[in-house]
Amino acid sequence: MKTKALIVLIAGVLALSANAQDFKCEDNYKVLEQKVKEQAYDEAVALLPGLRKSCPKYTIKLYTLGETVLKYKMETTRPEKEKKVFSDDLFALYNEQEKNFPGTGGVLKKALLLHQKKLVTNDDAFKMLDASFASHKASFTDYNVLELYFNLYLERYTKGDKGITQEQFIQKVSDIAGQVAYAKSQWEDKRAALLKKKETLMLEDDEAQFLTEAPLSISAFEAVSDNVVKQSSKHFTCDKLEAFYSAQYDKNKADSAWLMGMVTVLSATKCTASATLYTGAQELYKQKPSAQWALALGNLALKKDKKAAAAYYEEAATLEPDTLKKADIYLTVFNAYRNSDKAAAKKYAVKSAEFNPKNGKAYLQLAEMYAAAAVQKDCQLSDFDKKAVYWLAIATAKKAEVAEPKYKSTVESLVKRYETKVPTKQDLKTANKSKGDTITFGCWINESITVPKL
Repeated sequence: MKTKALIVLIAGVLALSANAQDFKCEDNYKVLEQKVKEQAYDEAVALLPGLRKSCPKYTIKLYTLGETVLKYKMETTRPEKEKKVFSDDLFALYNEQEKNFPGTGGVLKKALLLHQKKLVTNDDAFKMLDASFASHKASFTDYNVLELYFNLYLERYTKGDKGITQEQFIQKVSDIAGQVAYAKSQWEDKRAALLKKKETLMLEDDEAQFLTEAPLSISAFEAVSDNVVKQSSKHFTCDKLEAFYSAQYDKNKADSAWLMGMVTVLSATKCTASATLYTGAQELYKQKPSAQWALALGNLALKKDKKAAAAYYEEAATLEPDTLKKADIYLTVFNAYRNSDKAAAKKYAVKSAEFNPKNGKAYLQLAEMYAAAAVQKDCQLSDFDKKAVYWLAIATAKKAEVAEPKYKSTVESLVKRYETKVPTKQDLKTANKSKGDTITFGCWINESITVPKL
C-alpha cells in the first residue's frame, strides 16, 4: 500500500497525464504561487510534478517555490519513511534546477543538504562547493553555503595534510570574505532600490517579502564575515597580509570583489596601519559608493584627516536609505569621536536620536558624556557647574527610558548615582542661584538646564 507522501507526490503526475495536451504553464504556475503564498503546502506539492515535467524552463522561481514546499513537507512529515520521500524529491529538484538553469545555485543547495544529512564526506562536500565557486561565482551567494565553504576549507588548512600554503590560505580567505561582502551588497543594493520605490509606488508581493527578509539576511552575512575573519586571523599577521595584498594590488584593483575581500580582512584584523588598505578602500568606494564603504573610509581616515573622516561619515549616512540604519551609523560615528572630538560626538549622538527616537542608547551615552565633563578639564567648568552638569546628565538619561522602557533599571541606577553629586541648597545659596534659574553650559556641551526645586 502506498504511503500518504507518495500519493501526494504522484497526484500531480496523474493529473498531468490526464490533461497533458491542455496543460498551461502560466496558469498552473500562478496557482502554485498563490498556494505557497497561502501556505497551503499540501495543495502546492500536488502541483509541482506537472509543472516540473511540462514547464521545467518556465521560470527559476518554480524551483524556489518548489524548494519552499518540499522543505516544509520534509520537516513536518512523519514517519521518517515518508519524510525521506520529500527529501529525495528535494535532491531531484536541485538536480533539475541545475540542468534547466545552470549556475543558479542548484549544486550549492544540494551540497548543503547532503552535508547536513551527513550523506557525503567533508572532502566531497568541499569539492562540490569549490568547483561551483570556480565556475559560477556570481551565484555563490547563500550565506549558509558560504559559511560551510569557509569552514570546510579552514579544516583542510588546519589539518596540514593538503599542501595548502599560507599564501594560498590568505588568498582563499580573501576570496571568501570578498564573496560574502559581494553577496551582502547585492541584498543592500536591492533593499535600497525597493525602499526608494516604496516611497512612490506599491511594491509587488515578492518585493515586500524581500524587504521583510533583508535585515535578517544582511545580519547573517555580517555574522559569516565576522566568523571568517575571527577564525582565520590566528593564522596570519598584519605584516603577512600587507605583503600579500600590496604584491597583488595592482593587478586586482579593478576587481571590486577582490577589493571587498582585502578591505574586509585588513579592517577586521585591525591592520589599520596598512597603506594598501586605505588606498584600496578609496578605490572600492569609487567603484561602489555605499554606506558600508563610506563608513569604512571614515573610520580609516579618522587618524589621518578628521575633516575627511567627517565627510565620509556624512556620506555614509546620506547613502543609507533606511532611517533606523542611518541612526545606527550616526551612533557608530559618535563612538569614533567621543574621545577625540566631543563636540562632533555630541552632534552625531543627537542625530542618531533624531533618526530613531525609540533608541535610548544615544541618550544614555550622551548622559555619560555630560557626567564625565564634571571631572574632565577640557571645559574648565566652575565648581558649581561641575555639580550642576549632573542635572543635565539626569535629564538626558531619563530620555533614554522614555525612548526605550527596557532601560528603566539602567536609568534608575544612573540617576541614583548622579543625584549624590548635584548641588546642595548651600551650593545654590553660595552661587546665588534659586529654583527656576537657567544654567547654561558652553564648550562642547552647549546646553542649558533649569534649577529644580530642592
